[in-house]
Amino acid sequence: MYSMSEKELQNPCYTSCLHKLTENDRARLQELYKEPEYRTAVEYMLINNVKLEQEIVSLNLMQKG
Repeated sequence: MYSMSEKELQNPCYTSCLHKLTENDRARLQELYKEPEYRTAVEYMLINNVKLEQEIVSLNLMQKG
């Protein structure tokens, strides 16, 4: 979850890229929730039933650099 936080998930630039979680996503997120560095982002994803593909954020970061 490189450069992935609640901030990116709430960013209006990414709104059209958000997807609903699958049951498989939820299971994987429950495991990630155990890691303190991911907890805030994972909690937001679970509560709001959203995910954002890492490639979208990475592409945006590459274009800025």
